[in-house]
Amino acid sequence: MNILYLEQERVLLKGKHNTGFSNQAKLLFIYDFFEKILATQNQNLIGSYLPEFLSDYTHCLASWTVCGMKAEVHKLLIKQAEKIFETGFTTSHIAFERIVKRLKDDFETLQKILNGKNLETFEPKAYFPLLEEEAIKATRITIGVIESVTIKINKAKNETKFIIVPSEKEIEEKINEQIKQSWQNAINISKKYVRKVHQYHEVIISFDNKAGFCKGNSLGTALTLSFIEEILKTYNSPVAIKVGEGIAFTGGMNEQGKISNTSFEIIKQKVELLFYSGMNLFIVPKDEEESANEKLDELKKEFPERDLRIIGIEDINDLLNRRNIVEIKKQPIAVRTEKFIKKNWASAAVTILLTIILSFIFVLDFDDNPNYIMPDSQRVHIKNKKGRILWTKYLGVAKDLLTHPGYINSLIKIVDINSDGENEVIICGEQDSNTGVPINSSMVWCYNAFGKLIWQYSFDDVITRGNESITEFSISLIDTREHQTI
Repeated sequence: MNILYLEQERVLLKGKHNTGFSNQAKLLFIYDFFEKILATQNQNLIGSYLPEFLSDYTHCLASWTVCGMKAEVHKLLIKQAEKIFETGFTTSHIAFERIVKRLKDDFETLQKILNGKNLETFEPKAYFPLLEEEAIKATRITIGVIESVTIKINKAKNETKFIIVPSEKEIEEKINEQIKQSWQNAINISKKYVRKVHQYHEVIISFDNKAGFCKGNSLGTALTLSFIEEILKTYNSPVAIKVGEGIAFTGGMNEQGKISNTSFEIIKQKVELLFYSGMNLFIVPKDEEESANEKLDELKKEFPERDLRIIGIEDINDLLNRRNIVEIKKQPIAVRTEKFIKKNWASAAVTILLTIILSFIFVLDFDDNPNYIMPDSQRVHIKNKKGRILWTKYLGVAKDLLTHPGYINSLIKIVDINSDGENEVIICGEQDSNTGVPINSSMVWCYNAFGKLIWQYSFDDVITRGNESITEFSISLIDTREHQTI
């Protein structure tokens, strides 16, 4: 192999790196070039050509996934990576060694899947395989990605607008019509479960793997399901739908909800892509079910235990009626309430705050615990903390004396006599509210919080002084003392 040939290959590789190929495709291009360099066994040539692409090679190798690629390709990549490591040209030996170890671990997982074990767990989403057609032509290897989307929906004022992430003009032009059709189908289905759907929306469609080679309308079925799922969440519908784990879809969807074909060649390539992955179920257009199964049977000759099933579907209603594909269930009231609070946390917080304030006001307004005394003419009003009058008593004393705090305290006190948190009122010198006549100046009364008499005590002792006997007393309150039992 002469140096002129290697130089021509280097120029070709540089050209491929400046195009829009995925990292998977770029890695395969670098792999072919590195194999030619390593085959020379000439250390001078290896040292001259290898370092130029080593940074790109390491980057692509780090992002490599076992998903969708033949097992034999993984073996070859791992074998070459070990050779590159031995050359000593890698800048970070530890990091590169970790990359190779991950490749080996992923390859071991793929082998288990091909031997019938269901190991990979996927987030329940509507996945769809995308083929990198230009890379397939260049390498003659089925290259692609298993993609999914994340949908975010907001109400809009004037029109329904779709925002695609990543925002690439080519992608938007190719799938724009399918997005509109999928959205309308999703709206029609959602109206069965949502009482009122807003007229306009802002819909953000994010490609999770940022695949830049989405062509045609084959994502239509998966997109429709993703739309329905998110619309029902947005409107907190009493019914929710959830796609099962490890399920991929292909096929466009027209305005009537019918699933359209891809092509017999493309459907076979997509079956191959999914065969070398952790997917369990592949939903295809009904007319292409036979071709898909033919390819599956061909692949299972090498790996007969691989558990991948194919189901052909005619339209959206056929799809939604399959409980092994889509789960439709009622949401419990508690779950819907929780979602409402999370989604409308600001208004919910205001509502809760107002409830607390109103409850606080309610508690204060209906507080029946005596708190202080307010003199008024010959009356005293017993009030709560807020100042509401609980009840009133009349005292047989001069009006001007009632304005003197010290004198008032000698006639009436608020005391919690049994330490239960509810205050009682002790009074002496009470007068009849109807006649204005003092009831008994030598008596003391104790009332509960509601003005009901708890007990009363009359000082009936007789004091003799010579021939004179004193039987009438005028009493006043000095202080209270807590009784302790020893």
